Amino acid sequence: MNKEKTACYRFILSALVLSLICGSLSAKPKEKLRLIGADRLEQTTRNGVAVKKLTGNVHFRKGVVDLVCELVYWFEKDERADFYRNVYVTKEKQVLQADTLSYFAADEIILANGRTSFNDGEVTLTARKLKHYVDDDISEARGNVLLQGENRSVISDYLIYYSTAKKAVALQNAVIHDPGRNTSLYGDRLVYFSNTENIEASQNPYIVKLDSTGKENFRIKGDVIKGYEDQGHFISIGNVKIWREDFSAYSDELEYFDSLEVADMSGKPKVFRDGQDLSGERMKLHLKNEMLQSLFIYDNAVASSRSKAYLPYNETDSASVANRDSIRVYDEITGKMMEIYFRDGKTDSIRVSGMASSYYNVTEDSVIQGVNIASGDTVVMKFFDKRMNRITVIGGSEGRYIPDKTNTGMDTTVVYSGERIDYHLNDKRTYLYQQSSIQSGDMRLTAGKIQIEWNENLLYAYPIGPAPYDSLSDDLPTLYQSGREPFSGDEMIYNIKTKKGRIVEGKTKEEDGYYYGENISKVNTKEFYVSNGVYTTCDIEDHPHYHFKSKKMKLIHRDKIIARPIVFYIQDIPLLALPFGIFPNQGGRRHSGWLMPTYGESGQDGGNIRGLGYFWAPNDYYDLKLTMDFYDRVGIVTRYATRYKLRYVFDGSISGRYTNEFLSDYAKREWTLNVRHSHKLSPTMRLSANGSFVSSDDLYKRMSYNQNDRLKQQLISNATLSKTWPGKPYSMSMTLNQTTNLQAQNLIETAPTSDGQKISYVSRSLPNISFSRSSKPIIPLKSGASASSGKWYNTIYFSLSSQLRNNQNLSYRADSINNSLQWEKQDISKSAITHNISMNSSQKVLKFITLNQNMSIQEGWIMDYEMPALDDSGAFIIENNKIRTDPVTEFKARHTGNISFNAQTKLYGMFPIRIGALQTVRHVMTPQVGVSYRPDFTKEIFGWNPGYIETGVDSARKPWRYDPFSGTLLGSTPSGESRSMTFSLSNIFQAKTKRGDEEKKIDLFTMNFSTSHNFAADSLRWSPISTSIRTQLSKNLALNISASHNFYAYRSREWNDEW
Repeated sequence: MNKEKTACYRFILSALVLSLICGSLSAKPKEKLRLIGADRLEQTTRNGVAVKKLTGNVHFRKGVVDLVCELVYWFEKDERADFYRNVYVTKEKQVLQADTLSYFAADEIILANGRTSFNDGEVTLTARKLKHYVDDDISEARGNVLLQGENRSVISDYLIYYSTAKKAVALQNAVIHDPGRNTSLYGDRLVYFSNTENIEASQNPYIVKLDSTGKENFRIKGDVIKGYEDQGHFISIGNVKIWREDFSAYSDELEYFDSLEVADMSGKPKVFRDGQDLSGERMKLHLKNEMLQSLFIYDNAVASSRSKAYLPYNETDSASVANRDSIRVYDEITGKMMEIYFRDGKTDSIRVSGMASSYYNVTEDSVIQGVNIASGDTVVMKFFDKRMNRITVIGGSEGRYIPDKTNTGMDTTVVYSGERIDYHLNDKRTYLYQQSSIQSGDMRLTAGKIQIEWNENLLYAYPIGPAPYDSLSDDLPTLYQSGREPFSGDEMIYNIKTKKGRIVEGKTKEEDGYYYGENISKVNTKEFYVSNGVYTTCDIEDHPHYHFKSKKMKLIHRDKIIARPIVFYIQDIPLLALPFGIFPNQGGRRHSGWLMPTYGESGQDGGNIRGLGYFWAPNDYYDLKLTMDFYDRVGIVTRYATRYKLRYVFDGSISGRYTNEFLSDYAKREWTLNVRHSHKLSPTMRLSANGSFVSSDDLYKRMSYNQNDRLKQQLISNATLSKTWPGKPYSMSMTLNQTTNLQAQNLIETAPTSDGQKISYVSRSLPNISFSRSSKPIIPLKSGASASSGKWYNTIYFSLSSQLRNNQNLSYRADSINNSLQWEKQDISKSAITHNISMNSSQKVLKFITLNQNMSIQEGWIMDYEMPALDDSGAFIIENNKIRTDPVTEFKARHTGNISFNAQTKLYGMFPIRIGALQTVRHVMTPQVGVSYRPDFTKEIFGWNPGYIETGVDSARKPWRYDPFSGTLLGSTPSGESRSMTFSLSNIFQAKTKRGDEEKKIDLFTMNFSTSHNFAADSLRWSPISTSIRTQLSKNLALNISASHNFYAYRSREWNDEW
């Protein structure tokens, strides 16, 4: 083993020695410093060291490096030489000049002092001291360093120049001058590439740009500044700041294109100019001839300014004026994009687009007047002499003028809108165009064009084009006021302060009538004067079928209308003239008065006048409305309606109509009656009734102009008397109900299609009476005892309810008579009494399991039912494969019931998951198991036969079964035993979030499972597992997922194979 290790070591050592020998043989011999020539050579010593002194045209060479001077001290043994007087070093295109120079040949290092200069053909480097690495072509310069290129110069205290890479790294008080662009870049570390003239500056860099006169134009500062000569721009990154005489700016990054005079700022840029603060997500500045030309702000553009405004003063002496209070006001403009244009260095205009809005404080002689807030798709502002003189809002424009609390000239907020809004600030004038609207207090004015004179508080409204024929057009000036119908006209003038105005060719509506006038003047809040006025209830604007006309009218709001003289016209034909007329005009208040008719025409009924009548309101407790309609092809329809009310006791109404069709081809008289009554008989007893009755089922369809009446298919009438006992768990109610099918008479005109077909006509409940005892403990807690001190028997609850039902059904049934189907009218009455007794209880077991028990017993009584008909032998009589039955009037009772138990608990899980605002997730699991039992009451129950089912045989000894309760109000006897166990699992996942100091609990989702097992079933005892998942995705959106999983496989071919 040792021999093997020794052999391995020898092999490795031999390989190392061999590689060293080969390397030494392949290396070239290092070239030494050689003396080419000199005028004189002397051998001397310096500091005890032998040295050769050479003078006069001294020339040394090493490789491609030539050194020339007048005096050299050559330390040949140390491979070092000191050069003096007119020292020149050349290497290919490189030239180094210095007063003195030391050359360390072994290290290929040159140290130059004095007036040093290094030129590599492209740049010239001068400094007091220069250290040059010959092999690496790297120069280090110190003291008054200057690197001069073709277009730029670099000045610093210390500089490293890489000749091969044409790269200069200037440190300590470095600056790069670009005379062609009047630009200087300062910093403690500058990297300059002379071949591309690209620059990178760090350590407090900044750029200074001078104008043509040598004055500083702007200054840019950042963490890092990069310049690209070929692209003609530079980039400043990190904490960028721009200083200029007329503005300053800040951003995270700036890119400046010198040839275009464009600066692009990003990263939350901000600009401060003339007291304005500008901000956005990105900005672009444009300069022209060194003057600021424009500024574009992109995404979330905001321009704001703060200034001072004065409060109004009461005294007139100069001291009070000078010392009056002032406030700071804030103006703001926002939008998606903002364009600011400048002229001669001053703001000329601002254009804001994309959900633009402005907040502007209105002043007069520097005194605050109010705030103007406007928004629209685009906002354009024009400036003159640094002051805004015009604002234009375009597209969906809206605005509000909120007067200051000290403004005594106006105290109401003015809200306005239009497709375009023009503010002339100097003239204090505003124009609204297209779908214009302005609102002040309870007044609102709409028009195609609105002019606002703020000095005079006047509104002028016009249509943009010719006055439209449609009075509902948005272009027509219309005045709206709270509590009254609108005024419209061709032109309108309105004073916001005095609330007076004038309308040319005006129109308005009062109650059911329309008023027109050549001129409508508003003299106060209630009175209007109308010249050449027209009043009508016909809604045809241009040529009403009938109207009243008067030269002078006076409208008193919610009081009366006075006209003189007055002429009644039908189809422009004057029929009646009166010296004056007075019409009631009390708005929605109840008052007696005549009801004006309306005119119409129908192809079926001919021309008609509807609604002529009188309304009588003698007091506050009842009123009567009586109207008449006339149809020139039918006759007269008289309508009546009365209302009555005694507060806290009763209220109701009776209405209907009487029709006399004496002009129709088939003269007849018909009527309708509608009754509604609600009566509080006592604090514990109430009676309510509603009834609708007609003389003919098709009356609504033939005669009504109301669409809801024409589509009505049923008439429902009902009355309910209810009673409760205070402090007792008892209540009682009695109900009468009738439902009439208005289509039945039309349907039986069509022959039946099958035997037994049925059409219901009238259904009645005469009456239904119910009595109930609400759920209460059988053994209640002692008075004053707490729920926690109760015993198990205190949780046993008992409830009881009884109901008497009497139903009558009038219908038409198809029966076969003489081998043909005919409708036969049937009148079937049924009655039953039911009792329901329920007991339930709930207890806690082991403090976390809840047990619930429930038992329900139902008892039903009937007096009329059917029993099987028997022949002489006592066998069932069978007809058409059915048991023939005979009616029986006799008391018969039935008892049914069911019982159930279930147990449940809750399990909680907490998960401290902290992600963002999420703090905790909670899981609440609720497992539940239940057992229920319901017997089959058609068979024996534990050996007891309830006897509800009649059994027997027919004449052929075939067994039959019959349930006497089928066809009664109790329904068929429950069959099919059920012994079931149910299983369910409910899960809810909740989360608690926290943002700042606010905590919030939310439900993430719920997930539920359930199934059951029926022990009484002969097969397929397990029911499918039902799964449901629900989550609320947002306030108005929820996701529900449900699934069903079956325990049994489905075999589709089983039936066919057995068959």
